[in-house]
Amino acid sequence: MGRSGAAALGTLLLLTCAPITSQAKTGSSTAFSELSTAQKKKRRKKAKRYSKKGKKAYAKGKYDDAIVAFELAYDRAPDPRYLFNIGRCHHKLGDLFKAMEFTQRYAAKAQEGEEKEDAEEMVAMLRAKLVKTSGEVAIDTAPTGATVSLTGKGQSYAGPSPLIRWLLAGRWKVEVTHPGHVPQTKEFSVGIGQSSKLVFELLSEAASAAAERKATAEAMASLRVPTAQAKVLEPAPEPRSETGSATAPSPGKGPSALTWVSAGVAVVAAAAGLTLSAQVSDKLKDRDALLAAKEAGGRSEASALEEDATSLALMSNAAFAAGGVALTAALLTWHFDL
Repeated sequence: MGRSGAAALGTLLLLTCAPITSQAKTGSSTAFSELSTAQKKKRRKKAKRYSKKGKKAYAKGKYDDAIVAFELAYDRAPDPRYLFNIGRCHHKLGDLFKAMEFTQRYAAKAQEGEEKEDAEEMVAMLRAKLVKTSGEVAIDTAPTGATVSLTGKGQSYAGPSPLIRWLLAGRWKVEVTHPGHVPQTKEFSVGIGQSSKLVFELLSEAASAAAERKATAEAMASLRVPTAQAKVLEPAPEPRSETGSATAPSPGKGPSALTWVSAGVAVVAAAAGLTLSAQVSDKLKDRDALLAAKEAGGRSEASALEEDATSLALMSNAAFAAGGVALTAALLTWHFDL
């Protein structure tokens, strides 16, 4: 068995000043691994300085300051032991959810031995507390690396996928975004002591646009009047004059003005519907760009763009419907003109 949680913390706080031997496999560590040996040495020295500040703040009970210092140390040189220290600070502040998050991240990367045992003991202790009021939720996406935002019970969290998080029991809302993909939103329930998993398969914007075009084409096809089956008729006898010679057949009168007007209206309505559909696609792309940028006021502007797109979509559907009616009228009048 490992040492007690408090003793483990004291040891690990000292270890953070030792040379870093393992790196967390995160986006930060990937950038760190690409540095030169001299650059890594420089970053590790900065990390040690922040680690010392974090230890001093922790010893004085200034856990918020300690968290900031350890996060800066992890950003400079992503040693997973900094994650354990951050988790312990959150535990001291009474935030069991963040304490579990950082401790689990550390446990997944800790080396076998006492460090691994310490992390597993801490996870088990926190789980025993959280299971009384909360549930565990795992969220995965395809592609991975999407931004997962959780809101509910007066709280909010965000992080990259795949994500594992303990949440208070109740209703929650998750929004998944990824550059170049259509965002997805879902509401779900968290049960006390229960574990659940959500998987999101994100559709690329190009595939979404292709699906919209296909749906539009199918809608237009459904408005077409089916062609009546042709009947095989015997040729009528040629009319003959009083002298017995065949007379030339009289030419047909051709489509009426009403037929041409109806056909014209159908063409104009179809063109208007296609134009409006293109505008809808542009509005949605602008909305997604604002949400991805996460700029101040972007959500309100995105909401306005979504309302505009909805209005344009209704107008597009109305145009297609009007075109269908006009096309039907043109076909019927043309049939009676023959």
